[in-house]
Amino acid sequence: MTEVKQEQQMTIENRCIKAVELAQSHETSVYWCNYNAEGDLLQALDKTAYQLKGSMDIDKKEDILLNFAKGDIKKIITKAKITAFGLNWQHCNHTTYFPDWSYEKYYQAIRRFWRFGQLNDVTADLIISDGQKRVMDTLILKTEKAKEMFQILNNTLHSEVKFNKKEFNKEIILPTFLK
Repeated sequence: MTEVKQEQQMTIENRCIKAVELAQSHETSVYWCNYNAEGDLLQALDKTAYQLKGSMDIDKKEDILLNFAKGDIKKIITKAKITAFGLNWQHCNHTTYFPDWSYEKYYQAIRRFWRFGQLNDVTADLIISDGQKRVMDTLILKTEKAKEMFQILNNTLHSEVKFNKKEFNKEIILPTFLK
């Protein structure tokens, strides 16, 4: 187990307590976790939250997600590998997130809320322990690199494209088995 994972395991209780504390002042919220132990503890601490687990029946997961999207469920606990891609949660503007090394998981999870149609400021509380400073430093660096890449791509999209046409006038000789 890496030292960051050990740190995460040792600080589950404190991080989960902080996440619930931060979510209490928001009507609607999503708790992002990485481990089943985190999800189970979050659910024990916040009785109003519904947890999505990978082991759940697909119909049960769909029911929770549909009810959350409709506003019938106000808080859910989930993992990025389950729900971070493709969902639109503009009705929600608060989330807690336990960072790990993956910038893409972080970006995709947080972007569920910053979608067209979001009418409010979005608060994303990233909760780490002291031993996870390098994880945050890495996420910040990856965020800056992603912004730079996006700017370069955006600038390139608006630049002139030039094609150099080259004439090939040599006879094409096919291999004998194709003749």
